[in-house]
Amino acid sequence: MKVYADYNGEVPAGVVVVKEGAVTRIYFDYEHITKVIDGDTVEQLVCENVDVVGSIDYGKVVSAIVRDKYSQDKVEAILANGEDTPEHKTELKDFKDWRVKAKQIAHAVTDPVEEVEE
Repeated sequence: MKVYADYNGEVPAGVVVVKEGAVTRIYFDYEHITKVIDGDTVEQLVCENVDVVGSIDYGKVVSAIVRDKYSQDKVEAILANGEDTPEHKTELKDFKDWRVKAKQIAHAVTDPVEEVEE
């Protein structure tokens, strides 16, 4: 889901993970936008957000990211349609690209960070 916040002059890079009790909030794809709200120009930060409940593992994070954008019904339709029309071919490519992105984010969240000794 898209999340909007007040812009504070900094756009985070990469993936941001915030633990809140049993919920792990994963934020990614940050961008700075300007929009008009009730006649006022407002600067905002917008990003994708996925929440994972319970323990965190690679598969669970990938599934959460994919399911946030694609329901089971939508996935079945995309896979059943295949590449039989240009529109279906584009849908399948977009779905595959999102899965690749989900896997990259899951690695960023679940792979241990190597500490450098000085």
